[in-house]
Amino acid sequence: MTPIIETAETYEREGWDGVRYPDTQSISPEMFVVLSAIAQRTRRIHFSSGVAVPLTRHPAVMASGFAALQESSGGRANLVIGRGDTALAHIGLSPTRLGYLERYIRHLKTYLEGGSLPLSEVAPVMEGAVHGFDDLAAGHFPPASALVWMDDALPRVPIEVAVTGPKAIQMAGRVADRVALFLGADRERIAWAIGLARAAAEEAGRDPGELSFSAYVPISVVDASISAQRAKELMMPFVMAGSRFRVMDREVRGAASDHERSVLESIRDSYDINEHAKSTQGRAGVDDEYLASYAIVGEAAYCLDRLQGIAELGVDRFSMMFSTPDQPEHDEVRGRLVHQILPVLQGR
Repeated sequence: MTPIIETAETYEREGWDGVRYPDTQSISPEMFVVLSAIAQRTRRIHFSSGVAVPLTRHPAVMASGFAALQESSGGRANLVIGRGDTALAHIGLSPTRLGYLERYIRHLKTYLEGGSLPLSEVAPVMEGAVHGFDDLAAGHFPPASALVWMDDALPRVPIEVAVTGPKAIQMAGRVADRVALFLGADRERIAWAIGLARAAAEEAGRDPGELSFSAYVPISVVDASISAQRAKELMMPFVMAGSRFRVMDREVRGAASDHERSVLESIRDSYDINEHAKSTQGRAGVDDEYLASYAIVGEAAYCLDRLQGIAELGVDRFSMMFSTPDQPEHDEVRGRLVHQILPVLQGR
């Protein structure tokens, strides 16, 4: 686990605003342990789950964990949550249903805002548990479920919901503080998603202007030290992983051109969840046309122009995916982002 903590310290020194750590218990160390260590070993950088999974924890446990991280870090914790994928596959489960995810997020917000929930509403979340206290001798029972220890003086942990398909985007528009778009760097699709989320927020009685957006973007800056073709190869694990979410339920989610549909169906038929976000994942039918739309690969000026175009749509945070750590160019690729991209983005 030490290299993970050292990586967070390195990112803080380099000037990144935040780091994410996965919630995938079978293939990564426990998320709360790692994020707690990051909180203690850093002073400025924010940190978040990437992406927290609802079905492995009761919402009170998830909320309590992030509230504790918020307190121990002085307000630097961020909760990113989604349907789940690899974490659930490794315990024999499919991704969370959207209806349950929406209720779960509403429960999280109540807990993190210092509110309480009826016991009859939160008890059914625990399958196999005995509900109620009728057979116990325990004095006075809690009247409701709440985080009674939480420090109300700290800012509430923001809830960011990771989405890809139209129904998930609309759900996030109703309940999220921030919508995390797993749509790559396709400006047209990002604009569509932002419009969909804002419309859903308005229909739910929310002010759509209060909704924030982030985008997960595969990006590689090309210069004399790396060829464009090699830079594209470094993007493939992220293009495959992100695109796969559009066909996770076997059907293509959202509008797609004939070419996109062909590529997505190829990904659906060849994706190996055991190689999720690894350099060993095959590229299926992903061609240069699809990759150029989904990822940003080029010289610094080109990359900045693409990022600026996305930011103008209303995206105020980028989660940059640039190389898997096992690649020999990993540090070099990150260095180009640190020196050529971050100062410009942070300056705006």
